[in-house]
Amino acid sequence: MFQKKQKKMGRSPIVIQEDKSNNFSYYSSRTIKNNLKRSKPKTNDGITQSTIPANNIIGRVPAIFILIFVVLILGYLLYLDNNVKIKNVSDNHSQFLESTSIYKTASEKYLSNSIANNTKITINNLGLSDYMLSRFPELSNATPELSFLSHFVTLKITEAKPVGILYDQTKRFYLLKNNGVAMASVSNNNSVNFINLMPYIIESFSNIKINQRALSNSDLSFISYTYNELAIQSIKTISYTLVPNSRELDIKIDKVPYILKLNLEEPVKEQVGSFLALKGYLQANNKNPSQYIDVRVIGRAYYK
Repeated sequence: MFQKKQKKMGRSPIVIQEDKSNNFSYYSSRTIKNNLKRSKPKTNDGITQSTIPANNIIGRVPAIFILIFVVLILGYLLYLDNNVKIKNVSDNHSQFLESTSIYKTASEKYLSNSIANNTKITINNLGLSDYMLSRFPELSNATPELSFLSHFVTLKITEAKPVGILYDQTKRFYLLKNNGVAMASVSNNNSVNFINLMPYIIESFSNIKINQRALSNSDLSFISYTYNELAIQSIKTISYTLVPNSRELDIKIDKVPYILKLNLEEPVKEQVGSFLALKGYLQANNKNPSQYIDVRVIGRAYYK
């Protein structure tokens, strides 16, 4: 049948294997690129890195100049040179006000005492106002005002309106502010111009000084309320006398012989109400007290 072929004995061909390391692949390409990057001259790296900060600084120069410019403009707008302009806004006559230069000098002196008063943000407006009111009793208001574009302070002053005239042991007349401080003294002749416009208070004590409290707030408020309430009822009062060593207030009423007695320590509203009620009763019954009407005890009224 079939015979197996005999293998020929001889030399087999030499197979040359290719070097796989030279074959192209993604990883080999990446390796080559990395090697190329690493092989760049070091001098180029140094030049590139040194130019980056320089470029950043140059780019920021305009912003720095703008910031400095804004700061300078704000500083200029907020600056104050301690110059003060006085503006009188009094509604009534200004017979008790000093010359404008006196108020200007005083206010500028106050502002110059502190460097904080050189800017619109740190200026002590309240301190300036209090200083002027404490130094000049004829003022009722002293209000500083600042303008956004100007570098000076405008001080608006208002003359105080007297609410009472005080006559003391020294035979002198003093005009009182609403806080009981003596704002000015007037002569006997000029006192007539005020007596018909406000309570005429007779004070038995002396040593009254301008710009010092001559009457307490409570006593002046008590007297002012009585004066106004009686005036509403067409009752003209002539004088209000503070009785020494007591809290008694004696009121002289025009065209009647009696004196009205009140207690400064008791509510004024109830006492005035008691007087008006008793006065109406006496008129209705044709009774005329000759000495006094006493309403110092709340809920009671006596007459003689």
